[in-house]
Amino acid sequence: TLHGVARGKNVIFVQLESWQAFPTDYEVGGVPVTPHFNALAKESLHFTDLHSQIGQGTTSDAELGAQCSLYPARTGSVYYENATNDFRCLPEILRDAGYTTVAMHANRPDFWNRAAMYPAVGVSTFFDERAFDGAPEEEIGWGLGDEAFLDQAIDKMKALPKPFYALVITITSHAPFDFENLPRALDHGRWTGTRTANYLDTVHYTDRALGRFVERLRREGLLDESILVVYGDHQGVARDSSNVGEVLGLADASPAIWFDLERRVPALIRLPGGLGAGERKQAAGQLDIAPTVAALLGLDVRNAPFFGRDLLGSAQPFVAFPNGSALDIAG
Repeated sequence: TLHGVARGKNVIFVQLESWQAFPTDYEVGGVPVTPHFNALAKESLHFTDLHSQIGQGTTSDAELGAQCSLYPARTGSVYYENATNDFRCLPEILRDAGYTTVAMHANRPDFWNRAAMYPAVGVSTFFDERAFDGAPEEEIGWGLGDEAFLDQAIDKMKALPKPFYALVITITSHAPFDFENLPRALDHGRWTGTRTANYLDTVHYTDRALGRFVERLRREGLLDESILVVYGDHQGVARDSSNVGEVLGLADASPAIWFDLERRVPALIRLPGGLGAGERKQAAGQLDIAPTVAALLGLDVRNAPFFGRDLLGSAQPFVAFPNGSALDIAG
């Protein structure tokens, strides 16, 4: 059993903007789109059938699900409409256990009402766009590019009292994907310039940033002193996105295939020393992340209203979505 094996370790959550799972299995001209994520997965608990459970709050709902194991609102955003509620989430549980709790995102503090919501979930310090800087060419799309952002995120982690909890949210792979300063290393041929090709370019870039982030954590000695959790927040392209069916060879795909492609997101948990590494194929959702991490840390979460489950336990896999649909053990 892995229960409690990471007791007292730092906890680093990396939430990847608009990352779906399909690029992790996809190549462009023989080049893998996410080679660094794939390499990290080999030394991690790799959840290959984990799904986004967001509602209209999109990225903020993914944060809510992963940190608090709570379903989003049927309409609207919990981050806007319920920021004055009293939540019992993983960051608060960790803070009560002596952890320093922070969040980092190179965006405005008011975006998704994060500055107001983070104290409610137990995050004590929010490093927003004002805490990060970069050269003009490092600005990509919505803000500072992920390579510069993640590098500066490590600088901040090194200065934190330990143990710490850090939620780190990327931004470069946010729609509309057609950013001028984005490095492009994939040859899409006749699909160059299309929305799907541009999307894959942003994922490929953020994957490179993730690779640099992990290797620096390793060099700094932080990787094996931490639980590293990496997961996608929600879809970037859907069945009605221009040309996605043709690019992916899914023009005649069934609704069930599209359902999976739109909701399945990459997810892994890397334990110190790569303990327990291997694929975990049970159907799962973002709400299962907090209970699983809590179990690895040996935390008592009986007083937390978690709707998800410890994925390393024996509970039957089941994933429910805000629209009323669900997946069972068969995925």
